[in-house]
Amino acid sequence: MLEYLAHNLRILDEPISILANPTYLPPCIAGLYDQLWTQERMRQVIAKAVAKGVALEIQAASDFPKPAFLKLAKSMGAKFSFGSNNFDDKAKDVSRWFEAITLLDLRPADLWAAHDFAQWDNEIAAFERADRDHPPQQDAVLFTGSSGIRMWSTLARDLPQVPVINRGFGGSQIVDATHFAPQLIFPHRPRAVYLRAGGNDLWQGKTAAQVAADFKEFVTTVHARLPATDIIYISLCPSIARWQQAPKELAANKLIADFIKGQPHLRFIDTYDMVLGPDGKPRPELFGADQLHFSAAGYQLLANKIRPDLPQ
Repeated sequence: MLEYLAHNLRILDEPISILANPTYLPPCIAGLYDQLWTQERMRQVIAKAVAKGVALEIQAASDFPKPAFLKLAKSMGAKFSFGSNNFDDKAKDVSRWFEAITLLDLRPADLWAAHDFAQWDNEIAAFERADRDHPPQQDAVLFTGSSGIRMWSTLARDLPQVPVINRGFGGSQIVDATHFAPQLIFPHRPRAVYLRAGGNDLWQGKTAAQVAADFKEFVTTVHARLPATDIIYISLCPSIARWQQAPKELAANKLIADFIKGQPHLRFIDTYDMVLGPDGKPRPELFGADQLHFSAAGYQLLANKIRPDLPQ
């Protein structure tokens, strides 16, 4: 059983989205399911699945995983998917799916869904057209990430020491920056890439561990092509609109900072406390009308944080 458990944990290190047949046991030992799948073993599999952002399959054609596993997984923040194990065109009884939905009180947010990269096609195409019409300078400093970068209209004026390229696209997550690196980053061969993303990831239900794992994948992708390029993570900071997310932002920041520490060509800029007032809450004047994105004053503070880190 220990070898089988280790096998499950190894699978979760692979680039998968769904763990099929979690807790499956071969017929020769299936009768010992309750004895072999102890609480601690279940926790190991679930915790790693949650950390990796891998959904757990609820199988229509099998009694596994059993309710105890499913309830524990729900309590630990796992995502779920449904499978039928179909090998032909015959209809399967899927009543177990509905039993699980009722048992766990599953809602859409509990279910795995493929990430929609196509939603950014128009914005990426616009960047590519701009690059063709007005090629940016090679060896510049590139900023990418979500709307906090996209809406930084004074970026070049705020950071005049170096040529800058803004490749932020609003609403995006770290995986989007990774996916579109061949279009947004690689052609410019920047000397440094500043990434500010992760807040939307958390807001959409990802854990701090998943955000950190996505950042590691971003680093791996960029450094595989541009090994000498510095990657600087601009940390998450709380906002008024998403104040309830602040503990998750702190947790993600810590995981990413710990990963970066001591590694060549990686740096971390801590901006979490930058927006906080004496009461420990975000200062209203640093945010726009939506209480989520920076005002001009907020961008000035951000520029002040980044300016000393810029390459000479």
